[in-house]
Order: sequence, then C-alpha cells, then structure tokens
Amino acid sequence: MDAVLPKQSKDMVSGKLFVMGYQRVLQGYPKDAIAYLAEQSMRRCRWFPTIAECIDIIDEWRRDDADVRQRQKAQQIANRERKRRQEIESMAKRQPLPEITPEQIEEMSPNMIEIGIKCGALMRLDDGTVIATDA
Repeated sequence: MDAVLPKQSKDMVSGKLFVMGYQRVLQGYPKDAIAYLAEQSMRRCRWFPTIAECIDIIDEWRRDDADVRQRQKAQQIANRERKRRQEIESMAKRQPLPEITPEQIEEMSPNMIEIGIKCGALMRLDDGTVIATDA
C-alpha cells in the first residue's frame, strides 16, 4: 500500500511512529486479513487509509478455510435438526383429526376415496371395502 497510495510526507521519526502505530493495531489480525486490507485499500482509497479506515475495511474480511467451512456445515446440520424437531413438536401439539365414520366414507366420491388412500387416511381391504386408518 505504501508504494501505491500517496500519504503525507514524514521525517524519519514520524515515519517510524506511523509504522509502529499501524503495526500495534493490526498485528493481531491473520495474514489473510492483512492481505485483504491491502487489496481493498488499493482498490478503494485515494490516500493511504487511516487506522480507523483500516479497521473498517478489515472488519469486512471473513475467513474462508477448511475449518470455517466445516463449522458452517455443522451449523447448517444443527439448524436443520432444530427445525425438524420444532416441526415434530408442532405436529404433536396439533389436535388429532376427527375419526372418519363408515357413513362418511360411503358418501365420498371415488376421487376423494383415492386421495384418502394415497395420503394414508383410508385403506382399501382385499374385499374392496374402504376403511379409515388409525394414522
């Protein structure tokens, strides 16, 4: 960045203090984050960024390595499992459907009976009789 972006000229002591200030603040960040900062600074900035601007830019950086991807995958699995358990709990809290009587089955159209069989609410016995299932 120093070679690409202009900044105020400094004497030797001021230049060392300048570098030390940036090093002190940025030294805790990973090398990939610093590389991101340098790339983004050269793309966005007209002048060498202040420390505050550097922190704003570097805060946008996100790790993208195998550990992070594995953690994200585990989080997705946990979220799916949590959602599935909530769905099961929700289904358990629902009031059961009223039982279907033989008289109601007799009043149903053939299409409605077929739908009932496909969804598992009705069952056709070997003798052709249609009855309600316990499901």
